[in-house]
Amino acid sequence: MGKGTGLGLSTAYGIIKQHEGTISILSEANKGTTIQIYLPRYSEPAQTVQPNPAPSPSNLVAGGSETILVVEDNSMVYEMTCRMLRRLGYRVISADSAETCFPLAESFPGRIDLLLTAVVLPKKDGKEVYNTLSAQRKNLKVVYMSGYASNTIVHHGILEEGIRFLHKPLSYALLAQTIREALDS
Repeated sequence: MGKGTGLGLSTAYGIIKQHEGTISILSEANKGTTIQIYLPRYSEPAQTVQPNPAPSPSNLVAGGSETILVVEDNSMVYEMTCRMLRRLGYRVISADSAETCFPLAESFPGRIDLLLTAVVLPKKDGKEVYNTLSAQRKNLKVVYMSGYASNTIVHHGILEEGIRFLHKPLSYALLAQTIREALDS
């Protein structure tokens, strides 16, 4: 209770619309809620899909030794993202909310090179977090991440030209590439 944002109706709606479907919701007091999701029928024969092979170390983008501040309120995403960044060689400072990231950033004596933040956070969104921190720490770079549908991200004013963005769940290779590109830009 009181933590995170869950899947959310806007995310479900976005996913259904991206698949050319519709959603109908009927809710009555003391009777409950009925949700109906309609998706178009797929009439092509099923194909066997081969999983993508795991990226080999030679195909992965090199990590680095820079310091990255991760702000993510979902504990599973938070832990996995920090683990991947450390495996790439980065120093990681991590916070589970905007409120906890500000004192961490303020008390950190060294340079923070990049902010990796969720777009949607309780109380302050990722863009507000970046605006606050970049006013205090010059040359701070940012990468936003979200599991929400694109229309929700646009609503938060994040998808602007030149903004680096990752869709959750994060892949190791894409995380490595996006972080390296942001740091090198």
